Amino acid sequence: MKSPVRTADIATDQRLSSNLRTGPIVWLVELRVHHWVKNTLVFLPLALTPQLLSSQTVMQCLLGFLALSLVCSGTYVLNDLLDREADQHHKSKSQRPLASGRITTSAAALGAVGLCIFGLAWAVTINGVFAAFLAGYMLLSLIYSYYLKTLVLLDLVTLASMYTLRMAMGVALIGGAFKPWLPVFVFLFFGGLSAVKRTTELVKRTRRDDHSDNRRGYQEEDLPLLIALGISFSVGALIVLGMFLSVVAVPELVYRSPQRLWFALSLLLVWTLRFWVLSVRGTLPDDPVLYSLKDQFSLIVGILLCLSILATHLP
Repeated sequence: MKSPVRTADIATDQRLSSNLRTGPIVWLVELRVHHWVKNTLVFLPLALTPQLLSSQTVMQCLLGFLALSLVCSGTYVLNDLLDREADQHHKSKSQRPLASGRITTSAAALGAVGLCIFGLAWAVTINGVFAAFLAGYMLLSLIYSYYLKTLVLLDLVTLASMYTLRMAMGVALIGGAFKPWLPVFVFLFFGGLSAVKRTTELVKRTRRDDHSDNRRGYQEEDLPLLIALGISFSVGALIVLGMFLSVVAVPELVYRSPQRLWFALSLLLVWTLRFWVLSVRGTLPDDPVLYSLKDQFSLIVGILLCLSILATHLP
């Protein structure tokens, strides 16, 4: 006969196990909060235009960052809903809360819709132009998750466009004007990083001889083209940045010490090429963002990059 104490312990363990499966931590993983780091692009226009720096513009960017992050998390959940079946057959993605069954599809759908609606409603109260950009971003993200991600090369263009929209939201939040070189740089740079992720996925699938449907249009034969295109994007972005420094920033004294941005260019070159080496070798994890947040080299580069940008505003 089981003792009352033992029965109570078992019941407590079961409740704790249930909470761990569906509790806040699991939802934070599903919402991919660590991917919010990509939304710091809304601060980039402000960092590059110190004349617009004020407590008001900083607060605008902070509020915009939060609204954008909520909408992004909503679209991530919707993406996982669409990819649920494919993720269940993936080595690492099968551990995602939705694919593993720790979050139900009904709860995920309700949470995703709620986050998107709340984020958009909040954006309207912050800035009308920002809200319009955010609505466009959400629509593009949903079309990408449903269809565009299955199209070769067009998926890279879409992802690069979504990063560029993040930057455009930052311009709208501070009431500034587009600098023509900035959207071109962002588009090419993050288009290259998107190609890094696709290359990593394809290299790993090829080595596993995995021919299952992962809702991507790439095949083993596409690998050389994907690598060439991605590296072209990455190098092209750095060439655009170099041209800006040579033709605009230094001659026109856009910053107090624009020459210090050359250090930032060197850092980006080394960091990007390292990522490409890891990708081609197939040693880059499936989630490059999470890897970057844990990788000591990437963290050091990130800190030095921020310091070099701040140094341009000093005599």
